Amino acid sequence: MKMLLVGGTFDLQGGKSSKIISRMSEVLICSTLNGGSLEQLHKIDFKQWNVLIWMPNVDNRYEKILPNIKNPVTGNHKLLLISSKNAMERDYMYSDFVGRMLQTKSNLGIYIEEVDRLDKTKKFSLFDPLGNVYIQTTKIEDLCSILTMRINFLQSLTRIGSKSIGLGDDFEVEKEFIEVIHRSSDQFSKFVNANNPNRLLGNASTRCASGFPAIRDKDRILVTKRNVDKRELSNKDFVEAKSAINTIFYYGVNKPSVDTAIQLKLFTFYRNINYMIHGHVYIKDAPITHFKIPCGYLEEFNEVVKYFPDRNLTDLFINLRGHGCLVASDEIEKLRNVKFIGRSFPEN
Repeated sequence: MKMLLVGGTFDLQGGKSSKIISRMSEVLICSTLNGGSLEQLHKIDFKQWNVLIWMPNVDNRYEKILPNIKNPVTGNHKLLLISSKNAMERDYMYSDFVGRMLQTKSNLGIYIEEVDRLDKTKKFSLFDPLGNVYIQTTKIEDLCSILTMRINFLQSLTRIGSKSIGLGDDFEVEKEFIEVIHRSSDQFSKFVNANNPNRLLGNASTRCASGFPAIRDKDRILVTKRNVDKRELSNKDFVEAKSAINTIFYYGVNKPSVDTAIQLKLFTFYRNINYMIHGHVYIKDAPITHFKIPCGYLEEFNEVVKYFPDRNLTDLFINLRGHGCLVASDEIEKLRNVKFIGRSFPEN
């Protein structure tokens, strides 16, 4: 694992090192850039690293690098990125921090706050973009221990990419399904936006479509496109997708949801399921998976199948620990009256 830790102060005068970064470097045993010039910061080649812990202190007058670190052209979109926020100087809410993690595509985030101004004791919290907190501690050693465990877990997971293969055929998603998605999304919004207004509301998919009876035979699904507000969803917000070896093929210019690979596998495994809705809330009284798996990783399929091994089932209602829920059925009507509840924020 090629890991780089960047921290300390960077400015036009050569910067200043940080005691926190020095101690983290000792515990993590990784390559470190601890303070320096702005030129040094801008010269970092992100493509050289698998893991980046980004904690530099840079005056707001200067250009921010963080938003472009995972840019597919100028940065490294495959990088496992841990960003940070120093909240000691002004009030900064956890939800704001998680929102920034989503915007910068950070996989994890370290939130630093001062708990005792007299002896300058600092508390470190490790978050993920789903609003989970893995540790809150005043000890750098404990932070680094849990951080390393989570990095190793994330690196063990599997995600596959997607590729557009043309325009595809015309289709029309059933109006009743879109209406149920709207209704579900209204409920999701009440629970999600109350705690974290930056979080999107999930996704939905189906293998049934009006005027497209061959979709089931072609092993294709219609899935909501990436980053769309499901409360105002319409037919044009769906993308046709299908599985291929180590990739997902989709039609048109809109990328499908990051969960498309998992839902394709679920549709293939469960013969009778025709509709799925995924939200970042929980279902009341439903079973819950064991591991906290982020959006888009194939291991989530294995977690679901562990709890529901019957390939012939017609209904599936499950909570995805630290993530949300999945409701699926052979009939639209069964998805209308699901009882959703909010996740705690942050969730331990």
